[in-house]
Amino acid sequence: MRLAANAARDDVEVTLHVARQATHVFQNRFGELDEADEALDETARFFRRHLGPR
Repeated sequence: MRLAANAARDDVEVTLHVARQATHVFQNRFGELDEADEALDETARFFRRHLGPR
């Protein structure tokens, strides 16, 4: 949360989602947990928006 706050203070676009009651690196459970799938989909959208299609 401090990283996101510091980046935002320096005018860096920041999106922070806190997954309450999620285990550390819960995204590794993609295909098993809906929350993991949603987190990875959101990450992919972020990269597409900032990097564009390759």
